[in-house]
Amino acid sequence: MYLGAASSPTPTEPKGFGAQPIVTVNPLMPPPPNLQGLKPRASWNPSALAFIGDSVWELYVRRHHFFPPARLTHYYDLVKSNENLLDVLEAGPFLTDEERDVVRWGRNAKVTVPKRFVGNGRHMQTYKNATAMECLVGYLYLSDAPRLHQLMLHLGLASETTEQT
Repeated sequence: MYLGAASSPTPTEPKGFGAQPIVTVNPLMPPPPNLQGLKPRASWNPSALAFIGDSVWELYVRRHHFFPPARLTHYYDLVKSNENLLDVLEAGPFLTDEERDVVRWGRNAKVTVPKRFVGNGRHMQTYKNATAMECLVGYLYLSDAPRLHQLMLHLGLASETTEQT
């Protein structure tokens, strides 16, 4: 069969496992995979959701802070300011009960903590909070991308102009 034959799929037609039409809330983010009916909390452990959530979080944070360009020390200072974002979310009414459960689930996850955090209670709590936030981001990315974008808007890490209508 040659390229362009009538029976070949069109470029916009989804192919492969988990394929779905590409519909994104944020045009700068890859669309989440089609879970084919799987529920994120029932299918993945909190560490796995935190793994994907870390990547999604990094894209939002780096895109937000990348412009205008700044010195490297400025970017390191931003990491410290991001530590308080989970506290802000948990203190207010923004999170749903399900999202609060995901945060607790992520915070209580059994994870291998890097040695540099062991023995220092404050750093250990920071690590657990980061895992909780990443778990929430991963959960929302897989289950409700528009809600993820609302979360990032609420945290000031996205703007209305990044949302595709």
